[in-house]
Amino acid sequence: MPNKARLVTAGDFDWSISRLQETMFQTLWPDGAEITLENAQRAIRNGLSLRCAARNLLGPKRLAQFEEGASTWLRAYREAIRPGIVEVQRLRQEQLQMEAYEAQQQLDAQKGQLWAEYQESLAVGLVAALGK
Repeated sequence: MPNKARLVTAGDFDWSISRLQETMFQTLWPDGAEITLENAQRAIRNGLSLRCAARNLLGPKRLAQFEEGASTWLRAYREAIRPGIVEVQRLRQEQLQMEAYEAQQQLDAQKGQLWAEYQESLAVGLVAALGK
């Protein structure tokens, strides 16, 4: 028999860093929400921080594992976009505005795709950590 997903409510979080996050959570899930991949993805789409959720819901060991995975992803993200940033800066310094604009467009698309992958990894990681 599959495990039932854990139900969380706004009262499970320390909202001192963001009342906006609290308001958004209560708007999306006034009666609480089960921790599922679908709800984690919904939280992301609505601007909620899964790292904040992890800090509030995971014990120290699982939180450390979650944060290690998130930090690894962020380092990979930064390394992946670094060449594009350097190229945009070079083109701007050389006053090649059209080329810089096009390079910036490509960089923004790459950043958007990689950021979406990072957010998805957070959703999967949080649900997995809570399901253990």
